[in-house]
Amino acid sequence: MTTEDTAAFIDGYGPDSLERICFAWNQKHAAEFVDANDAFRQQVIAAVLSDPGKAGIDLIADLFEAEARWSNEAGCVRRWFSKLASLLLVRGGEEQLDRFIEWVGVSMNTYCQCHAMEIDPVTLARLISEVHRRRKKVANVRERAGLEMVRVLFAKLKSDNPMEGMLLFDPSQRGRARGGSKTALWFEKVLRLFRIK
Repeated sequence: MTTEDTAAFIDGYGPDSLERICFAWNQKHAAEFVDANDAFRQQVIAAVLSDPGKAGIDLIADLFEAEARWSNEAGCVRRWFSKLASLLLVRGGEEQLDRFIEWVGVSMNTYCQCHAMEIDPVTLARLISEVHRRRKKVANVRERAGLEMVRVLFAKLKSDNPMEGMLLFDPSQRGRARGGSKTALWFEKVLRLFRIK
Protein backbone atom coordinates (compact mmCIF):
# COMPACT_ATOMS: atom_id res chain seq x y z
CA MET A 1 0.00 0.00 0.00
CA THR A 2 1.32 3.45 -0.92
CA THR A 3 1.62 6.50 1.29
CA GLU A 4 -1.24 8.06 -0.66
CA ASP A 5 -3.45 5.01 0.01
CA THR A 6 -2.68 5.19 3.72
CA ALA A 7 -3.44 8.93 3.78
CA ALA A 8 -6.74 8.33 1.96
CA PHE A 9 -7.66 5.63 4.49
CA ILE A 10 -6.96 8.02 7.38
CA ASP A 11 -8.95 10.86 5.76
CA GLY A 12 -11.93 8.64 5.00
CA TYR A 13 -11.91 6.56 8.18
CA GLY A 14 -15.35 5.47 9.38
CA PRO A 15 -17.10 2.50 11.01
CA ASP A 16 -16.79 0.41 7.83
CA SER A 17 -13.00 0.88 7.88
CA LEU A 18 -12.44 -0.85 11.23
CA GLU A 19 -12.14 -4.33 9.72
CA ARG A 20 -8.88 -3.26 8.00
CA ILE A 21 -7.09 -2.24 11.22
CA CYS A 22 -8.70 -4.32 13.98
CA PHE A 23 -6.76 -7.10 15.67
CA ALA A 24 -7.37 -10.08 13.35
CA TRP A 25 -5.73 -12.89 15.29
CA ASN A 26 -5.49 -16.51 14.16
CA GLN A 27 -5.86 -17.77 17.77
CA LYS A 28 -2.28 -19.11 17.86
CA HIS A 29 0.84 -18.04 19.74
CA ALA A 30 4.62 -18.05 19.35
CA ALA A 31 5.88 -18.81 15.84
CA GLU A 32 2.34 -19.44 14.58
CA PHE A 33 1.00 -16.08 15.84
CA VAL A 34 -0.57 -14.07 13.00
CA ASP A 35 -2.53 -10.83 12.99
CA ALA A 36 -3.79 -10.47 9.42
CA ASN A 37 -4.13 -6.68 9.75
CA ASP A 38 -0.83 -6.01 11.48
CA ALA A 39 1.22 -4.78 8.50
CA PHE A 40 -1.40 -2.31 7.30
CA ARG A 41 -2.19 -1.17 10.85
CA GLN A 42 1.51 -0.42 11.40
CA GLN A 43 1.53 1.77 8.27
CA VAL A 44 -1.52 3.63 9.50
CA ILE A 45 -0.07 4.09 13.00
CA ALA A 46 3.23 5.39 11.58
CA ALA A 47 1.32 7.92 9.46
CA VAL A 48 -0.90 8.96 12.38
CA LEU A 49 2.06 9.46 14.73
CA SER A 50 4.01 11.44 12.13
CA ASP A 51 1.06 13.82 11.55
CA PRO A 52 -1.28 13.51 14.55
CA GLY A 53 -3.62 16.30 13.49
CA LYS A 54 -4.80 14.38 10.42
CA ALA A 55 -6.42 11.46 12.24
CA GLY A 56 -9.87 11.58 13.79
CA ILE A 57 -10.35 10.48 17.38
CA ASP A 58 -12.31 7.36 16.37
CA LEU A 59 -9.35 6.11 14.35
CA ILE A 60 -6.92 6.85 17.19
CA ALA A 61 -9.15 5.03 19.70
CA ASP A 62 -9.58 2.03 17.41
CA LEU A 63 -5.81 1.83 16.80
CA PHE A 64 -5.20 1.99 20.56
CA GLU A 65 -7.62 -0.88 21.19
CA ALA A 66 -6.23 -3.01 18.35
CA GLU A 67 -2.66 -2.55 19.59
CA ALA A 68 -3.67 -3.33 23.18
CA ARG A 69 -5.32 -6.55 22.00
CA TRP A 70 -2.24 -7.38 19.92
CA SER A 71 0.02 -6.77 22.92
CA ASN A 72 -2.08 -8.97 25.18
CA GLU A 73 -1.79 -11.96 22.85
CA ALA A 74 1.75 -11.29 21.59
CA GLY A 75 3.11 -11.08 25.14
CA CYS A 76 4.99 -7.85 24.46
CA VAL A 77 4.32 -4.23 23.61
CA ARG A 78 5.65 -1.90 20.96
CA ARG A 79 7.58 1.01 22.42
CA TRP A 80 5.49 3.62 20.66
CA PHE A 81 2.30 2.28 22.29
CA SER A 82 2.71 5.09 24.83
CA LYS A 83 2.67 7.67 22.01
CA LEU A 84 -0.63 6.30 20.75
CA ALA A 85 -2.02 6.35 24.31
CA SER A 86 -0.83 9.94 24.80
CA LEU A 87 -2.47 10.99 21.55
CA LEU A 88 -5.75 9.33 22.57
CA LEU A 89 -5.87 11.22 25.87
CA VAL A 90 -4.55 14.57 24.63
CA ARG A 91 -6.90 14.67 21.64
CA GLY A 92 -9.85 12.88 23.26
CA GLY A 93 -9.60 14.14 26.84
CA GLU A 94 -12.14 12.97 29.37
CA GLU A 95 -14.43 11.67 26.61
CA GLN A 96 -11.88 8.92 25.83
CA LEU A 97 -11.10 8.04 29.44
CA ASP A 98 -13.41 5.00 29.47
CA ARG A 99 -11.79 3.59 26.33
CA PHE A 100 -8.34 4.23 27.79
CA ILE A 101 -9.22 2.54 31.10
CA GLU A 102 -10.69 -0.45 29.28
CA TRP A 103 -7.47 -1.20 27.34
CA VAL A 104 -4.52 0.28 29.27
CA GLY A 105 -4.64 -2.57 31.77
CA VAL A 106 -5.20 -5.45 29.37
CA SER A 107 -1.64 -6.59 30.13
CA MET A 108 1.25 -5.65 32.36
CA ASN A 109 3.12 -4.65 29.20
CA THR A 110 0.52 -2.11 28.08
CA TYR A 111 0.20 -0.63 31.56
CA CYS A 112 3.94 -0.31 32.06
CA GLN A 113 4.53 1.16 28.61
CA CYS A 114 1.96 3.87 29.36
CA HIS A 115 4.28 5.17 32.07
CA ALA A 116 6.23 6.68 29.15
CA MET A 117 3.23 8.75 27.98
CA GLU A 118 3.79 12.46 27.49
CA ILE A 119 0.72 14.47 28.44
CA ASP A 120 0.79 18.23 28.94
CA PRO A 121 0.18 19.39 32.54
CA VAL A 122 -3.18 21.04 31.78
CA THR A 123 -4.64 17.92 30.15
CA LEU A 124 -3.17 15.68 32.85
CA ALA A 125 -4.72 17.85 35.58
CA ARG A 126 -8.14 17.59 33.89
CA LEU A 127 -7.81 13.81 33.60
CA ILE A 128 -6.75 13.46 37.25
CA SER A 129 -9.70 15.61 38.34
CA GLU A 130 -12.10 13.47 36.28
CA VAL A 131 -10.71 10.24 37.75
CA HIS A 132 -11.15 11.60 41.30
CA ARG A 133 -14.70 12.72 40.48
CA ARG A 134 -15.62 9.30 39.12
CA ARG A 135 -14.00 7.42 42.02
CA LYS A 136 -16.33 9.18 44.47
CA LYS A 137 -19.42 7.98 42.60
CA VAL A 138 -18.61 4.49 41.35
CA ALA A 139 -19.75 1.42 43.27
CA ASN A 140 -18.85 -1.30 40.76
CA VAL A 141 -15.70 -3.15 41.91
CA ARG A 142 -14.28 -3.56 38.41
CA GLU A 143 -14.82 0.10 37.49
CA ARG A 144 -13.31 1.18 40.80
CA ALA A 145 -10.22 -1.00 40.19
CA GLY A 146 -9.79 0.49 36.72
CA LEU A 147 -10.04 4.02 38.08
CA GLU A 148 -7.54 3.20 40.83
CA MET A 149 -5.10 1.75 38.31
CA VAL A 150 -5.32 4.89 36.18
CA ARG A 151 -5.13 7.15 39.26
CA VAL A 152 -1.80 5.55 40.18
CA LEU A 153 -0.56 5.86 36.59
CA PHE A 154 -1.52 9.54 36.31
CA ALA A 155 0.08 10.30 39.70
CA LYS A 156 3.32 8.77 38.46
CA LEU A 157 3.09 10.76 35.21
CA LYS A 158 2.74 13.92 37.30
CA SER A 159 5.89 13.04 39.26
CA ASP A 160 9.43 13.86 38.17
CA ASN A 161 10.19 10.26 37.24
CA PRO A 162 7.18 8.24 36.06
CA MET A 163 9.42 5.35 34.99
CA GLU A 164 10.80 4.88 38.50
CA GLY A 165 10.59 1.23 39.46
CA MET A 166 10.19 0.11 35.86
CA LEU A 167 12.52 -2.41 34.33
CA LEU A 168 13.16 -1.84 30.63
CA PHE A 169 15.10 -4.33 28.60
CA ASP A 170 15.84 -5.09 25.01
CA PRO A 171 13.84 -8.04 23.62
CA SER A 172 17.13 -9.78 22.88
CA GLN A 173 17.75 -9.89 26.64
CA ARG A 174 14.55 -11.84 27.35
CA GLY A 175 14.99 -14.28 30.19
CA ARG A 176 17.88 -12.32 31.71
CA ALA A 177 15.83 -9.52 33.25
CA ARG A 178 15.02 -9.83 36.91
CA GLY A 179 12.66 -7.66 38.80
CA GLY A 180 9.65 -7.53 41.00
CA SER A 181 8.02 -4.93 43.14
CA LYS A 182 5.00 -4.31 45.29
CA THR A 183 3.59 -2.30 42.38
CA ALA A 184 3.91 -5.31 40.07
CA LEU A 185 2.20 -7.59 42.60
CA TRP A 186 -0.58 -5.05 43.14
CA PHE A 187 -1.01 -4.69 39.39
CA GLU A 188 -1.35 -8.44 38.91
CA LYS A 189 -4.25 -8.44 41.39
CA VAL A 190 -5.97 -5.60 39.54
CA LEU A 191 -5.23 -7.19 36.17
CA ARG A 192 -7.20 -10.31 37.11
CA LEU A 193 -10.34 -8.18 37.07
CA PHE A 194 -9.67 -7.14 33.46
CA ARG A 195 -8.92 -10.45 31.78
CA ILE A 196 -10.52 -10.74 28.35
CA LYS A 197 -12.61 -13.87 28.10
